[in-house]
Amino acid sequence: MKKLSVVVAVVLISVVAFSAGLVDNGNQSAAYIRTMNRNASTGIDAVYFNPAGLTKMEDGLYLSFSNQSIWQEYEIKNDFAALNEDTYIGDVEAMFFPDFYAVYKTGKLAASLAVMPIGGGGSADYKTGLPSFNMLLISQLSGYFGLPASAINPALAAMGNITGYDADIAFEGSSIYLAGQFNISYEFNDNISVSVGGRYISAKNTYEGGIRNIALTTQYGTEADGTGIIDISSMAPDVEVDAEQTGTAFNGIFGVHYDLNKLQIALKYAMQAKLEMENDTEVDGSGLFPDGAKSNADMPAILATGISYQVSPKLKVETDFNYYFNTNADWDGNEDNVDNGYNVGAALEFGLGDKLIASVGYIYDTKGVKTAYQNDMDFALDNHSIGAGFNFKLNDKMNIDLGVSNTFYIEDEKDATIYKETYNKTTYDVAIGVSYKLF
Repeated sequence: MKKLSVVVAVVLISVVAFSAGLVDNGNQSAAYIRTMNRNASTGIDAVYFNPAGLTKMEDGLYLSFSNQSIWQEYEIKNDFAALNEDTYIGDVEAMFFPDFYAVYKTGKLAASLAVMPIGGGGSADYKTGLPSFNMLLISQLSGYFGLPASAINPALAAMGNITGYDADIAFEGSSIYLAGQFNISYEFNDNISVSVGGRYISAKNTYEGGIRNIALTTQYGTEADGTGIIDISSMAPDVEVDAEQTGTAFNGIFGVHYDLNKLQIALKYAMQAKLEMENDTEVDGSGLFPDGAKSNADMPAILATGISYQVSPKLKVETDFNYYFNTNADWDGNEDNVDNGYNVGAALEFGLGDKLIASVGYIYDTKGVKTAYQNDMDFALDNHSIGAGFNFKLNDKMNIDLGVSNTFYIEDEKDATIYKETYNKTTYDVAIGVSYKLF
């Protein structure tokens, strides 16, 4: 009897949002991956990180494109004795995570545009399933023998451990929060610049798949053919899902940049984006996606600050601080299971010649989640991230950024009534970006 084989291909909002908030993706350039700290940027990625700082660029029209390839490994451990597995591994890939920026700077004025995946990205493959799916089948076995679901622990004690189970489970999904952002930046004098802008967000989640051909094996006996399989399809019929969720949102973005010669100080505030998702459901055997139902999925407000200091012509120090107003968001009550989050970091950039800069950076990120927030399909962990890389100045018009990063997560656990579950993961990121000045 083979163990339950579950393949889940799901693009989750939180998949690639490392060193960022619970919903938004903060890794928005290759230069960020090589430093982990860009809030005081005066380069082209300041379109996202520090729009007011764009007035420090030379006059001209600039374009930038970057892409990141991201790998994550999710690890979930569950000590419930009746499960066939105690460790569940999910492999996540996001090979295409692009950012596009454009800036036109003239005199004291800069206008900028960005297109970016502000949330979502990646696909998860759990080859041996998830604890929740496995425990659902165990609960169904209790029902097969006429035992109440509320008595699952005594029921399992009476039945003994399951010796095997089988089901065809496949879920495919996608989630992308695509954002278009526009900013106007103005320099009042050599020291102070300001910016005002907005971000339009178009969100779409899709879910398709089901649970089919469920069968279980226990010590209670076998079918006539001696296979040991108990067919419970009459009690647990196939479950099919074909649903889509869509929504749009808008938020304002405001910034201030202080230029004190060698010292640059930046402040940015992104307002909360009020996002409501509506279901368009063709089939919903799960009961999770009633057609026409609406749910709230706000993107929290963010206060971001950054400081950079040019210690010498070849050495620059940078530091970031971001604060996420999670508790003000509307997540249909799940906001009660979180506190506000923040991250803080520092980076060094040092010149290796006229055209080459090396960098290394670190950031610590705390999500602010409580135990009640965590589950095997959506968990958030505090983490440490280290990034490093290079900036190459090919000529007066073109720059290339190369970066790699590794995120180390702090294991968390949830002690439920009948089991204890622990969560961990790792993230690797490889990024390349090209910036070009047209004139």
